[in-house]
Amino acid sequence: MDFSTLSGAQEVGLIAAAIGLALAVIALLTRSTRALNSFSGVLQSYAEIINGLNNELKESYEQRRELRESNEALEIQMDSVSVRIQKAEGLLDAQEQRVVALQKDKGELKDALDDLQAQAEKEAASHAQVVRTLTEKIDLLTHDVAREKQARAQTETDLQAQILELTQKNRALEEENGRLKVALEQATADKTAMQKELADLRTMIQALRNGTAETPAAEPEGEEEQSSG
Repeated sequence: MDFSTLSGAQEVGLIAAAIGLALAVIALLTRSTRALNSFSGVLQSYAEIINGLNNELKESYEQRRELRESNEALEIQMDSVSVRIQKAEGLLDAQEQRVVALQKDKGELKDALDDLQAQAEKEAASHAQVVRTLTEKIDLLTHDVAREKQARAQTETDLQAQILELTQKNRALEEENGRLKVALEQATADKTAMQKELADLRTMIQALRNGTAETPAAEPEGEEEQSSG
C-alpha cells in the first residue's frame, strides 16, 4: 500500500484505527491475565481440598490399623469365636478396597488437575466448563468419603458390641471353669479319702483272714492236751 498517496485525514484515520486495535489487544490481554489469576486461585483451592482428603484418608488408615490390632489380640484370646472375627475382617477388607478405589479416584483427579494446568496456558477461555466438571467430581468424591466414614463408624460400633458380648461370654466361661475346678478338687479329695478307707478295709479284711487262718493251726495242740489228760 502506498502511504504517499494518502491524504492527511486518511493518515489520521489509519493511525486512530491502529491505536484502537492496540487498545483492544491490551484489553484482551488484561482480561486473559485476570482469568488466569482467577483460575490459579481455583487450582489452589482444589489443592487444599485434596490435602484435606489426604489427611482424612491417613486418619482412616490409622483407625483401621488400630482396629486390626485389637481384632488380632481378640483372636488370640478367643479362638472359639473366630468365625465372627473373620466376618468382621471381611467387612474391613471391603472398606479397604473402597478406600483404595477412592484413592485411585483421587489420583485420577490429581492427574486431571495437572492436565488442566498444562492446558490453561493454551485454552484459558474454556476453563469454566472444566472447573464445573471438576467441582462436581470433587463434590461426589467428598460425598463418597463421608458415606464411607459413616459406614466405617457403624461397622466399628457393631464390632465393639460383638467384642463386649464375647468378653461377657468369656468371663462367664472363666467363672464356670473356676467352679468346675473347685468341684474337681473336691472330687479328687473325696476319691483320695475313699481310697484310704478302702485300703483300711482291705487291711482289716486281710488281718481277719490272717486271724482265721491261724486259729485252725492252734486247735490240734488243744486236742493233744485233752488226750494227755
